[in-house]
Amino acid sequence: MNIINYFATVNRDKLSDYDKEIVNLLADNIDEIEFLTINELAQITYTSTSTLFRIVKKLGFDSFSDFKYAIKNSLDDYNKYNPKKNNFFLSKVFDSLEKTDVLIDEYITNAAKAISDSNILYIYGTGWKQLRELDLFATDLNLYNIKFEHIRSKDEFDRINKYKRTIIMIVSLSGNIENLYDKLIRLKKKGVRIVGVSSESNNLLNDIADFKLQYSSSDIDDKILHWQTITLSYILDRLKYEIASLVNSGKDK
Repeated sequence: MNIINYFATVNRDKLSDYDKEIVNLLADNIDEIEFLTINELAQITYTSTSTLFRIVKKLGFDSFSDFKYAIKNSLDDYNKYNPKKNNFFLSKVFDSLEKTDVLIDEYITNAAKAISDSNILYIYGTGWKQLRELDLFATDLNLYNIKFEHIRSKDEFDRINKYKRTIIMIVSLSGNIENLYDKLIRLKKKGVRIVGVSSESNNLLNDIADFKLQYSSSDIDDKILHWQTITLSYILDRLKYEIASLVNSGKDK
């Protein structure tokens, strides 16, 4: 993940949708930035110098000069030490994994703790790839004595009648869960907590989830490949790792 995308991910709550469009243009032109003035960069990104400076500040830099200096240093390091720079696929995968790791950092440990402490975990996926990944995830949960049940249809949410230390884990690429929203609100009012796993976006699942685990879903090349599950797999494997660490630490006491 290049330095612009890293700081944009860390500071994502400060950026408007328009800001993010400009940031994407900055990232696309990262190799040229150290040679451009702020006026020239404003032209390339179709914005004003004042807007560009405001975005640079939101990314965490005190000045445009600091921004350019940080980019130059990061590119120097990348070109010197990065063995994947000539491998497009590997580079994109690595960038997506790095970004995903930043996105989940705030919630992943607490999500694992909630699952390991739960009386029951309900698991629900909204697409066949999500279901495949969840089946693998659930199989491994048996190793850690986590009681779970799969929910295969939205109507099955109505049969949930135990609420104490109950966790629902929902995996959805888009995070658009309008058909489940009322059911989930009812369950949350009764104390059920939700682990939401979705792609990086503003969506209902992210809004309603107690533990928000978002992954970078940028396609490797959308002209060749459809959505890949690499970053979703990473979240689920990281979640299993955190759960295993908690279980093993409990055995040591």
